[in-house]
Amino acid sequence: MKRMTVCAVLLAGALAFAMVAGCDSGGGGGGGGGDDTTPPPEDTAGGDDTTPPPEDTAGGVDTDPGTDTLVEDQGGGEPVDFAAAVEGFGMDGNLVAGVTVEIYDNATGEATGVKQVSDESGKVVFPGLTKGKLYGFKCTLENYKPTFTWNNEVGIIDEETIWIVPNTVFQMALGLAGLQAQPGKSVVAGAIYWLDGQEVEHAVGCATVTAEPATDDIRYMDADNGLPTTIENQPATACAGTKGNGRFVAANLEPGQATLTAVDGDGGTIGATVLWSIADSIAVSNIYANPDVTENPTTAACGCAE
Repeated sequence: MKRMTVCAVLLAGALAFAMVAGCDSGGGGGGGGGDDTTPPPEDTAGGDDTTPPPEDTAGGVDTDPGTDTLVEDQGGGEPVDFAAAVEGFGMDGNLVAGVTVEIYDNATGEATGVKQVSDESGKVVFPGLTKGKLYGFKCTLENYKPTFTWNNEVGIIDEETIWIVPNTVFQMALGLAGLQAQPGKSVVAGAIYWLDGQEVEHAVGCATVTAEPATDDIRYMDADNGLPTTIENQPATACAGTKGNGRFVAANLEPGQATLTAVDGDGGTIGATVLWSIADSIAVSNIYANPDVTENPTTAACGCAE
């Protein structure tokens, strides 16, 4: 599985919503592309999160918080320390202290009760996790939306980035997309990537995302200005050389296991990701092209000239 390394929300001018997503390890791919030239505003202190963060437990760390087989069974491995930096989504490079980070069972989507609080530098360390296994993580803090990352493979890099989304970013992003979060449902934000022979990520433009369970509340980020748009409006910028940014937001997913699939203009599958939809939360996740996709699908998907 690929490790999330770079993810940003661009709030420029009219607070444009855009995402750049990186990788979670195993299946390849380094950090996502593109520097954001317009830094987002700092999160305001106002606004209450309707889901309060859990209290930190005083006990030790569970060294085997479940068997993780959501996407594929990674098998057992030796115990290793899992180090992570908690970054504010849309707050590029801004690590957040005081975040409660809880391990979730990647196979069942259930909380394990194993948690740590990020230190003054925004870092957490979970000792004794199983190398090669997949884990989910939930981040909670007042004035932030409960944020999940799934399919995190342990023991691939020295320090992983996991995310927490400010309430202001969550609310503004959905508002710009013309969406409203429904109570009891979840949101997924991410991007679609193709990996070349050197395992370098390339954004895929003009792909369509489908969700199971289904939702009609899916929007795409225009490659030119980062504003939410319909899929029909992407080809002009994608074919102009930007290749699209591949970014999407899927709102109002029913709770339970969910599959997000990227398809091309002919309805063929580019790739898919499987995760857990947790009520009243957001997950940061990407869709990566299958290994048999041997070239970036943007040209065909957008109807660009060869």
